[in-house]
Amino acid sequence: MEITKPPVLDFNEENLIKAIMECNPLQSEIKLKSSFTFRYLIKYFDYQYQGGNGNQDHCKAKTIVIEKNYVSESYLEDFKFYSSTSFRNISKFSSRIHFFHSPFNQSDFVSNAIGGIKENKGEEIWSGYLGYVTVRPLGVSPFGVCLVKPYPYIENVRRRYINSVIPNLRLDVFGRQINLPSLAFQQQDKTVGVCATFAIWSAYHKLAHLFKTKLPSPYQISQMAGTSLSNPNTSMIEGFDAVQITSVLQNSDISSLVFTLNNQEISSGELKELIYSYNKSGIPILLGYGNPENILDSHLVTIVGYRIKSKASKRGFIGKTKFVAHDIFRIYSHNDMLGPFSKIDILPQSINGTIKLKTFQISGESSTISTAMNMWIPLEKSIRVSYYRIKLAVEKIEALIVKKQFLSSLKSIQWDIALLRAVNYKQEYASISTDDQRFINLKQKIRLFSYPKYIWLARMMNGDDVLCDFVYDASALPNDNILLQINCLDEDLMTKIEKARNTIKDKDDHGSFSEYQYENTY
Repeated sequence: MEITKPPVLDFNEENLIKAIMECNPLQSEIKLKSSFTFRYLIKYFDYQYQGGNGNQDHCKAKTIVIEKNYVSESYLEDFKFYSSTSFRNISKFSSRIHFFHSPFNQSDFVSNAIGGIKENKGEEIWSGYLGYVTVRPLGVSPFGVCLVKPYPYIENVRRRYINSVIPNLRLDVFGRQINLPSLAFQQQDKTVGVCATFAIWSAYHKLAHLFKTKLPSPYQISQMAGTSLSNPNTSMIEGFDAVQITSVLQNSDISSLVFTLNNQEISSGELKELIYSYNKSGIPILLGYGNPENILDSHLVTIVGYRIKSKASKRGFIGKTKFVAHDIFRIYSHNDMLGPFSKIDILPQSINGTIKLKTFQISGESSTISTAMNMWIPLEKSIRVSYYRIKLAVEKIEALIVKKQFLSSLKSIQWDIALLRAVNYKQEYASISTDDQRFINLKQKIRLFSYPKYIWLARMMNGDDVLCDFVYDASALPNDNILLQINCLDEDLMTKIEKARNTIKDKDDHGSFSEYQYENTY
């Protein structure tokens, strides 16, 4: 029996068009070149940063491999409810196009990557695997589930934090098990869902990983929103409103914080703080933006990470608390009208009190200026303490021990506030090897302490040096004192903090840094 060998092509625009048309004859060169998602994917896989000290992004594709007759579970779910009853003979099979960083030909791939004749050559091919794009047999919106490798973090050059990927997502590629850090994306099709459907669908892939929630299909998400999709003879024309988005999250046993961003009450700095503090632990955030004058010109994306300035801005100036989050200038999103890990810049100046975003960016093409409108932060229901409660506590701590008397000599204080899983906090200290007895004592204190599943960590820093950790219970009830622990390596600093706490005790029987001294803030 003759072996059917998968087509292998050099990566370029012409060959990618050829590959997609081979997978889906309903596509044409004109259609693809007018597709935002196609143009975005070309730019995404054609980018490579070449920096000093050998720094490279290693995300530039050099070879593509076509896998035909692929059964996509996501497409099959949609096919069952819609396409299967169509008079037109629509295939239930999709195809996958795989992207590789290494250059090779069909013979190399079949003999070495698949056959294992030259194992070193085969491993070189697999080590450069960048992900895949599913091609559905549809006339419009041909791009199904995509799992691609995000651009990496490069110290002092590209400080990207793509937090919402699943770190070791296991893929099966021609019988090879590959662990790829990624998060599922697919293009909007307006048949089983609109932008909100697929933004929520992408978010649920990470939420299921974090909180062990169910993973609904796009069709099920549209049903949960109460749309007319219960009738398979209809299709999606209008999007979800804010109430429907909240309802979908609630129907999946997810609590959510909901923010209105275009009412002049939240600044761009606060937006950065919220994104940083919740997304750092991997929580995907839903962001709605567009034209507030025209609700039909609105769009929903899934925030999956952010980028911080290579050189931090001036920190610790008098009269204003400085947060690490303020150095965010770009966020990354899954945008179902564009592509995975697409960039959105938070513009420094607001207009008429609203937060402006530079959206819909394809390298070398024009972008769009949009207004931030709404934001949803999905949470496990046990996480009851909000960011603002910790922020108020931090502002009071700084006023007491930094600005007034105890640490007045420090001029560059900044705060790193984030929601974390306690196990990750312990692992951070467990991973550090040292002979310093002070650090060993601190490590033992942290690793042997009994924390709740989720904690808030407010880390006081002097420049880039950690001074002290204030650890709070993220699951506490409204009237609980949520301060769990103060961890300092510097014993002199710890003595000064204790002095501050004792000063408060002398004035208030409730004790140091208690809930009751600052309107239930900590």
